[in-house]
This record gives sequence, C-alpha cells and structure tokens, in this order.
Amino acid sequence: MKRLEGMLETCEASIGTPARTASAIRLTNMPPIPESKLRACLAVLHAACMRARLLGYQGQAGGLSVERAELIADLMDAVHHLPDFIQRWAACDERRLRGMLEAFDRKWPHSGVALLATYDAAAAEHS
Repeated sequence: MKRLEGMLETCEASIGTPARTASAIRLTNMPPIPESKLRACLAVLHAACMRARLLGYQGQAGGLSVERAELIADLMDAVHHLPDFIQRWAACDERRLRGMLEAFDRKWPHSGVALLATYDAAAAEHS
C-alpha cells in the first residue's frame, strides 16, 4: 500500500493534478469480468498503445503535426477508461464503452487502428 501511495504521489507531482490516494481506490466485490471481455479490453489497450508509440516515433523523425497530436490525444481519450471498466465490469455500461470506441473510429477512419473491430474480434475469438 505504501508503494502505491508513493507511485500516486509521484504521478501527482509529475502531472500537476490531484491523484487519488490509495485509500480512495477501492476494488469492489463485484463479479469479475468475463474472460472474453477482459481479452477484448486488453486487445484494444494494446492496439491503442502500439499505435500511439508508432506515431510518437514518427514524430521524432519529422516532428508531430497538430493533426497527429490530436489523433494521439483522441486515441488515449478513447481507451483511458478501460482499466476502470475492467475492474468494475458488473457496473460497466458496455454500450458506452462500444460507443467511445466507435466514436474514435468514425473520427479517425484512417488512423491505422480500428478500436471497435479490435474489441469485437478479440471478444468473439475468446467466447
């Protein structure tokens, strides 16, 4: 617990925003996420992180355009709730989750990553 508190304090100091304290992070006794949904969420996180990383490398070579910066921000915005959804799956609104992924895909159809298709394919593969 002390280690987590230290990590949160480091996070707070580095980004300049209040971080939740370890005592405020509560994992409930909700039923666990079904394996197919867990794998789907993790596949989306993996795809999003890999795409953001590649865009960052491209930016190192020739600078990051305003459009590419917006793409990365939108990509991370589309997936940043996934860890919380995974922890509280019973309370997760899967329609909202799918809507967030679909909204990104609609805005960025040529982004190099299809979040909703990734989610659906991984969920179907492990059902």
